[in-house]
Amino acid sequence: MQQFTIWCCLRLWSLCLITFITWSTYIEACKPQQGYEIYIMFPEDAAVGSVIGQVKFRDWNLIKQVHSEKSVYVKYDPGTENVTLLKKIDADKHTNKITLRLFCEDRSSQTRNVTITVNIIATNVNDNPPRFTERVYYKEISEDTEIGSTIDCGVVATDGDNGDNMRFSILPDKDHEFFSINLPGTPLITLNQKLDYEKRRHLSIDIMVQDQPEGVNQKKLNDTATINFTVLDADDLNPVFTRKKYYALVNHNAELGTILAVEPPIEAYDPDYTFNETIKFSIDDADSTPFEIQPYNGTVYIKRHLEVGSTTYVIRGVQANSEERFCIALLQVDVLAQNDTSLIFSKSFYEAAVVENAPVGTNILTLPVIYKAKAPLIFGFKNRTDVFRIDESGSIRLRQPLDYERTPFYTFLAFVRNSAKFPNESPERSEKANWKDTTTFEK
Repeated sequence: MQQFTIWCCLRLWSLCLITFITWSTYIEACKPQQGYEIYIMFPEDAAVGSVIGQVKFRDWNLIKQVHSEKSVYVKYDPGTENVTLLKKIDADKHTNKITLRLFCEDRSSQTRNVTITVNIIATNVNDNPPRFTERVYYKEISEDTEIGSTIDCGVVATDGDNGDNMRFSILPDKDHEFFSINLPGTPLITLNQKLDYEKRRHLSIDIMVQDQPEGVNQKKLNDTATINFTVLDADDLNPVFTRKKYYALVNHNAELGTILAVEPPIEAYDPDYTFNETIKFSIDDADSTPFEIQPYNGTVYIKRHLEVGSTTYVIRGVQANSEERFCIALLQVDVLAQNDTSLIFSKSFYEAAVVENAPVGTNILTLPVIYKAKAPLIFGFKNRTDVFRIDESGSIRLRQPLDYERTPFYTFLAFVRNSAKFPNESPERSEKANWKDTTTFEK
């Protein structure tokens, strides 16, 4: 009896094991080789009708049927186990992932159904170049912007391809040396060189944006745009006198309040032309000088009695809105005695201009001389020249034709003296004057 019981138990265990193995076999039959959740990836530019993947089952003899849900994008063919593309998927405009569910029914007596999830992912293809929103961007920048400053020019670029990281750069042309892009992932511009409104008021650069597609064989695409900069004036320059030195002659017994004939007139200007600030004039150590200068027009007048002699004064032009900005020039005043018979040019510096096609003999300039006596005078040049001559009246005339391209300007040292025919006059005294003749081209 005990042996029969053991036999029955062994027989029942064998039947259970056989049944379990059978059920397990049918269940495994509906399990694809890739598993119950499958991923298929294909490039978005795949042609319609192309096979983009497969779902392979282990043993079709144990499978009753496999069918899939409907999809407008893909279909599954149980006969070939192929997944075929029915409609293009644009990963840039639509979702790049779709799901297809397959239903597998085995041949077991229990007729089990298994669901397989197929995730189909369209990978991005770099088929859209990045684009700037504008062809030309405009930016105003002050000339006092510090080197290293970051400038936002409002540059914007877009890329129709998802996931592409754009990189910005400045092309090596135009005024590229003034700027750089230190963060390639942004179009922010960095200033590399000092700007100067007085030298350059307009700058321009070309910038490029390039995508960074994933994948070994993907071609990089790019776009370019222009940034035009307008340099704005800043109040960064000191005022400037029109001359480094001014000259004046006055008689020692001139009345108080007499205005000096300063040559040339004292003038100064603000080289920051956009601001053109007012310049105020003054004489250094004004309390110890016999002259006063009008602060806004540069007129110099006598404020106390004069002594014979030549004195040089420092005059100062200060920007009215900022005492930190100023310029300095010299004023030489020669005070003459009433019976002075010495020779003296009325100025120590003369300047003239003449067109290069002026005919020989043209009177360019006459040098005025202060001289109390009536004796004839002799004029001449200290440095020899064959191009100009000076006559007995102090007139400088053209001796030879001019050529602007060969010599655009000349500088001479002139002198004047008493005639040797009048030995009873005061001893010879030469007063030197620099005379500069700038030949100008006539178009």
